Amino acid sequence: MYGITNASKAQSSKITEAQASQIAQSYIISLLASQPKVFNLSAPVAFLPYSVIWDDCTQSVYYTDILAIGNNLSVFRYDYAEGKSYATHIVGQESNSFGPSFILPVSSKCNKYKNLFAVGLNHSTGIIQWDGKSSSVNLLSTLFAVELNDPTSSFGTARQGEKGTLYTGTFHLNYCNAPLNESIYRYTKKKGVEQLVFGSQSTSGIAYDKNSKTLYHVDLCQKQIVGFPLNSNGYIKGKGSIVYNFYDSNSTSSVIPIGLEIDSKGFLYTGNYADGTILRIDPKTSSVATIAQLPSFASIGGLAFGGPKRDILFAVAGSIALNLDSGAISELPPSQTSLYAITNVGKGRKMSSGSVLMALSVSGHFENQCVTKG
Repeated sequence: MYGITNASKAQSSKITEAQASQIAQSYIISLLASQPKVFNLSAPVAFLPYSVIWDDCTQSVYYTDILAIGNNLSVFRYDYAEGKSYATHIVGQESNSFGPSFILPVSSKCNKYKNLFAVGLNHSTGIIQWDGKSSSVNLLSTLFAVELNDPTSSFGTARQGEKGTLYTGTFHLNYCNAPLNESIYRYTKKKGVEQLVFGSQSTSGIAYDKNSKTLYHVDLCQKQIVGFPLNSNGYIKGKGSIVYNFYDSNSTSSVIPIGLEIDSKGFLYTGNYADGTILRIDPKTSSVATIAQLPSFASIGGLAFGGPKRDILFAVAGSIALNLDSGAISELPPSQTSLYAITNVGKGRKMSSGSVLMALSVSGHFENQCVTKG
């Protein structure tokens, strides 16, 4: 009996050439299906989108245009279910030297705080309430301001941590020809705005890892990602360590890293402003890999995981190239969109439950707090 069984197994293990070819084809199809894919989404072409986030409450992608000054539309929303985009203009900000640099939902509590967002406005962070469709919106209040004594700096991007913590940083208006005198800040409803780190040059991306309690910061001029360990209260403890230095490898020395995102496994993602590639970095091994290619002329301005399952990496790219040494502006080849979706790259994490960024005084008005430079 045992001999018959073994013989049957041996016979059944033989396959024809046709079957082998079919198995190989199935493997190739499966392999191709698991490879990252880039999709152009229906969205208006922005000048230089610099920040992108996913909002669970509205199931939408939001991003800003940092070069949309004057009366230009500067805040955008892509409705995932509709496959349609909307844009608005923040009234009263026409004289600013830059458009909004970031947008973040005020809270994950959808019923109470839906459509409330914090936006970076040069030196200040303000609160807007946008229904997602109106073509103009008013600034409700200023949440906090920094470096009002220095007209040469402005807010870069921002990200949320836990318990309503906002992390952000500044950049110099002379970009990479500027001194190393920019800062990283944190804001909470209880403590207000506080300076965490002084001596950066240009904040181009921030990511928060709640599992390892690490704040990641990328500086496009210094071309390095630094990880800062945080204590239980969200303050930096000890010194930061360089996770990846793009100058250290010939293959990445020309990279201009803009945007920073983290997935559920702790891998970091950044975009190369110079050629439209998206890179994945393992912070534990300092290894880097190119995972996707946007159009080569795409000036990437931000990355964020989103979608109902948080398994889509959204990227924004503009129609204008900014020389980060001279500040000169040049137009890029025509594009049909500023918003891209990349699938099969990883899965992001949801915003901390119940996070609330607003600081309300007893009278119900937003607190206005300011930190000077240095």
